[in-house]
Amino acid sequence: EVLGVKRQFFSESQIVSGLDHPQTLKYVGRGQWSKRPFYAYNHINGVPLISLSKSTSTAVLPLSLCISFTKALLQQLHYLHTKINPIIHGDVSAENIIITPHEHPYLIDYSCAHEKNNAKSHHYHWMAKPSYLSPEQAKGEPWHEASDLYQVGIILYEMITKRRWIVGQTVREKMLYAAAAPSPKDDFLSPQLEPKASAWLAKLLQSKPNMRPASAEEALNTLNASIDMTNSD
Repeated sequence: EVLGVKRQFFSESQIVSGLDHPQTLKYVGRGQWSKRPFYAYNHINGVPLISLSKSTSTAVLPLSLCISFTKALLQQLHYLHTKINPIIHGDVSAENIIITPHEHPYLIDYSCAHEKNNAKSHHYHWMAKPSYLSPEQAKGEPWHEASDLYQVGIILYEMITKRRWIVGQTVREKMLYAAAAPSPKDDFLSPQLEPKASAWLAKLLQSKPNMRPASAEEALNTLNASIDMTNSD
């Protein structure tokens, strides 16, 4: 187990050191502190999305802001998924998104991530937060780009509704719920969202990976070109 943690930590630091995109983390360096290995990236001034979403100062976040965050996340995932050696994040969650004062979301924590082309079976043992598991993760199956997209869908759903998508009191209950989560109908968020918007989100939350958008780029293009949600505040 200790060897597995060290191996994954090294993999995580390698992944972050290879990021080169204005919307992602900036690797600083690595070393040891009190005989413990560490790596560092740039300080991000902001608050976790989960803190913002749970704020009692407003019933829900403005829809335009929710969509803006979603677009930025999809852009970051598009970059990760289309690198020469594609990266699968695996833990896109409200805890792992930092919102800056300029309202830009940064996806952090690559402790579950793996390089798709070099994936080994042990990579799939590192799972997302229990409340953000994709069905394939919960079942212990290999997970790829579609799993990241499912997690984006969960985040958008929770920002809009302030309700949990995956429910349960314990980790086991949440895993069982996630593994059996049904695909929502196209109109599952009507009238909170216009029909096309609800259908778009429903596609991200399909239980079968092959029924979700083929890529982050496809999801983003559909959002930009076909769904007018920004005027629904």
